Amino acid sequence: SAAAKQNYPMAQYNLALMLGIGRGGGRDETSMVTWLTRAAESGYDRAAAQLGRLYYEGLGVERNTATAARWFRGAALQGHAEAQYYLGSLMQKGEGIPRNLEQAHQWLEKAADQGHGPAAYQLGLTYEMGLGVAANAGRSLHYYRRAAEADHAQAMERLVQLYESGGMGVAPDPGMAQLWRLRLASQKAD
Repeated sequence: SAAAKQNYPMAQYNLALMLGIGRGGGRDETSMVTWLTRAAESGYDRAAAQLGRLYYEGLGVERNTATAARWFRGAALQGHAEAQYYLGSLMQKGEGIPRNLEQAHQWLEKAADQGHGPAAYQLGLTYEMGLGVAANAGRSLHYYRRAAEADHAQAMERLVQLYESGGMGVAPDPGMAQLWRLRLASQKAD
């Protein structure tokens, strides 16, 4: 608390998290948001990303996707993978921010390049459906595999479907379907 009051962004962020879960006392969402905001305004990317999620989901604050996008952008510009994913997703939908499929794609790629499974899965969908890019089965499969390797359950399910029945240039392969099915079951058991 003393370090947070002395404007150390990481301490402010940690204090906010403790207030949010009620560690050391009761939960205090108002103070949590205040400390997260102070840390984010000081340029702490994790605080900005967390604040973006709070505004996106309406947790402790009124849901506001425009404010969420602003905080996500700040963290994304600093290389925060989850913020890049959320910013790309919001841009893809035009939710809280003008729709821009090209920039959305770039942000999703940056997140996926850092091993962010949901971003890789979103890119798999993007290439499968041709959303702002030319539909490309090979690229789609590439991103589904990357997402699955990052333990993304929906990507694993998609690979099971593709290997069971074929499609998108994939020949049916019962062995690969079983491999991904087992990995998915193992993940769900954890």
